Amino acid sequence: MSKSPQPIASPFLWLAFLSVLAFMLPLMKFSAYNSGFANALYCLALWVSYGALFWSPVWLAAVIGNRLGGKARAIVPVVMLGLVHTLLYADIFIYQIYGFHINGFVLNLVFTPGGIDSLGGSDGTQMVFAAKVSGFFALCALLWWLAARGQQHFPSTRTIFKKRYLWLLFLLFAVGERVTYGLANIYGYAPVMTSASAVPAYQPMTFKHFAKNLGVDAPRDIKYKNDDSLHLSYPLSPLVVEKPQQPLNVVWLVAESWRWDMLDARIMPNTWQFASTAARFTNHFSGGNGTRMGMFTLFYGLHGAYWFPMLKETRPPVVMDLFRQQGYQWQMYTSAKFSYPEFDKTIFAGVESSALDDRNEGLGWKDDRHHVDQMLQFIEKRDQTKPFMTFMFFESPHARYYFPEENVVEKDYLADFNYATMNIERDIGKIKNRYINSCNHLDSQFARVIGYLRDHDLLKNTVVILTGDHGEEFLENGRWGHNSMFHNQQIHTPLVVWAPGMTPAVYGHATSHIDWVPTLLPMLGVKNPVSDYAQGRSLFDTSARDYRVASDWSSIAIMDDKYKIRMPLTSSGALRNEVSDANDKAVENTRDIIAESQHKLISLMKSLSTYKQK
Repeated sequence: MSKSPQPIASPFLWLAFLSVLAFMLPLMKFSAYNSGFANALYCLALWVSYGALFWSPVWLAAVIGNRLGGKARAIVPVVMLGLVHTLLYADIFIYQIYGFHINGFVLNLVFTPGGIDSLGGSDGTQMVFAAKVSGFFALCALLWWLAARGQQHFPSTRTIFKKRYLWLLFLLFAVGERVTYGLANIYGYAPVMTSASAVPAYQPMTFKHFAKNLGVDAPRDIKYKNDDSLHLSYPLSPLVVEKPQQPLNVVWLVAESWRWDMLDARIMPNTWQFASTAARFTNHFSGGNGTRMGMFTLFYGLHGAYWFPMLKETRPPVVMDLFRQQGYQWQMYTSAKFSYPEFDKTIFAGVESSALDDRNEGLGWKDDRHHVDQMLQFIEKRDQTKPFMTFMFFESPHARYYFPEENVVEKDYLADFNYATMNIERDIGKIKNRYINSCNHLDSQFARVIGYLRDHDLLKNTVVILTGDHGEEFLENGRWGHNSMFHNQQIHTPLVVWAPGMTPAVYGHATSHIDWVPTLLPMLGVKNPVSDYAQGRSLFDTSARDYRVASDWSSIAIMDDKYKIRMPLTSSGALRNEVSDANDKAVENTRDIIAESQHKLISLMKSLSTYKQK
């Protein structure tokens, strides 16, 4: 018969709590606690509040063990504390090597047959890990033994936790940590966001919209220093540049939701004609199925998972550094917003607010026309002794797909596009016709820009790129729009590149958004190997590639000529894989396919830490 519950041994609980906190000490290496007193205080609040979170299962186990009585009073909490130590150790180990915490990607590799072996671990490595785990449990048992021996020298836990000031202090830490992170997110304060990202299972709290309603808004001019990176090693080496005798201008045009099959002689005749004089890539994929990742991969030449550390540290891409260092005149335009996604804190961080024009009146085609007007005025009034770079993001092909009557090429379109009254399955054909008409309007605006460059003899020293941030699906595989799946319709985009002296050609080999920066920077005089600043390769490298990658907010897909494997980057749905063939059709034996792709998955996982400090 078990004994009645006794007071929980307070020494053990305090030692367990302190041991979990102590185990978090290695995280100091990844935190920015030395970036001023305010952030040091934030880090203290962060460690205390999350230390308590990791301690809570140990407390629960101690309560359960105490209720069971007998040897369970020791065994249950000791086992739980050992498990907490083991999980935290494993997470820190993964974070130190790869720069991200245990997530679905890692768990899939662990639980897939051959996954651990493919990481390159030897028998000796596994023995060391086993010894360390055994050591954790032995340490926990020792802590319990010491606590039991010294129990009479400590007050009961119940007495200690009746001290209200302790609870008040903890509450202040917890609330302060939440609010501080939310404000840091608004103002782009990198040290706080970087410190938070180092904590396992961290759940950020943001309140941008609420703060904006209170009159608090993020500044447009984000302070940025090239040597201010906390946890990034990007680029791996400083750029070495031999400035061309005739510097090239760059006109960078990206269209929302522009998928590959819209580049058609009937739908977009002007763009089709221009493409016939340039390089056209017919097998080109975006690096994401949404604007955030599509644009990120295009400007950085990195996989989309790098969005998060770049945002935390307000780090612009090296191509923007180069334009700044080479004294380019620049002006950026968008018919959406530079602040959402947070391109003012990533791609265009450090660009003065006067050079970011994002007038948005709600009708995409009108905004597009306005911004083309402004772009052509900028080019007209520029200092002709200096090179220029200009960028524009077109909104016409974004749902609800905007166009005036003069751009109707498909007359049977849904005139009243009302989300409340439409029937997606019934109306999808007419909705797609709206999209086609909006692409015809996009064509007219591309034509204005290209025509100006041609008429003013600027094409002889200007690089031009035309592409989409991602594609758009119309139920071809059961979805409408984008941001939902990595179906070809959502990631297959047109790509047209003009460069002085380039021979017109059509290329059908596999290319990706991450290949654009490795193509552009050598044109601008960069001599570094591509691996110093990007994960792609020249668009004109026609050799076979092992795979392409696409990302969204919480997952990543690896795609080769046979299969697509989508894996989560978060712990949510950790083992829920999605496998299809290259044409998005269902396949059987998904576990076998994943197992056969282990070397590619390992290669991808390692690449996600290439530009993070070790």
